[in-house]
Amino acid sequence: MLFRSLIKNLGNKDPEIQKEAYNSIIKAGKPAVPLLKKLLKSKDPALQDYAAGLLGNIKDKGSVPILIKNLSALNFKHKYVLCWALGEIGDTSVIGPLINLYPKEKKDTQKYIIRAIVKIGKPAVPFLLKTLESNNLHLQKLSILSLGQIRGENFVPLILRIVNKRNIEFVILALGDLADPEGIDFLIKSLKHPVWQVRQKSAQSLTRFTDTRILPPLRAALNDKETAVREWAAKAIECISEEKCKYKNGKGEFVYPDSLYR
Repeated sequence: MLFRSLIKNLGNKDPEIQKEAYNSIIKAGKPAVPLLKKLLKSKDPALQDYAAGLLGNIKDKGSVPILIKNLSALNFKHKYVLCWALGEIGDTSVIGPLINLYPKEKKDTQKYIIRAIVKIGKPAVPFLLKTLESNNLHLQKLSILSLGQIRGENFVPLILRIVNKRNIEFVILALGDLADPEGIDFLIKSLKHPVWQVRQKSAQSLTRFTDTRILPPLRAALNDKETAVREWAAKAIECISEEKCKYKNGKGEFVYPDSLYR
């Protein structure tokens, strides 16, 4: 009866009552799980989200099968909440289903799939290395970005081995996340890529490094024809040299870039 009362309070219009109910259910832990599993079937998307989120916070591994099942349920509106919950639980059995789901979902859900896989960490690496060789661009993106955030191992050669014009932007972002010196030469080279978005992401990724040999090519990038590239080049110079650097904005004025830490 207590749990039913708390669940009812999740729908209260007073946010403080909602918060108190949510925290009380988390504190109760495992005894609340059976009712939360039933709540996943609610027609109210908000209650569905609460149920999935609570199961994730309670970290109940016994809930994994029903959470996975709901990934394909047409009546479960916010799949990203399920992905978040599965990441919090961290059971390795979710890796395969999450990878299979990735190409079918929208960007917001895809972000939470990556988050869940990164949260699981090293046990996901063998799956990701296999998917890295896929011809499916979505699966390559998932693997590249996830490996970049898991870190801890030398993934740079493996990622660079499969780089092509379709996935280069994901590769560059992953090299920034890895911040492995082995990726510096590729990023410097990419500052001269014919596609400006690639040049911009290269400058952005170089903000993660401290090697001063990056500074000359970044200073050359201050003359890039695209404003976004010039601005990120200035930001990267500031990060590496710890000195302020102006760039020419779209109006032709020399200004300081917005701080990365603002």
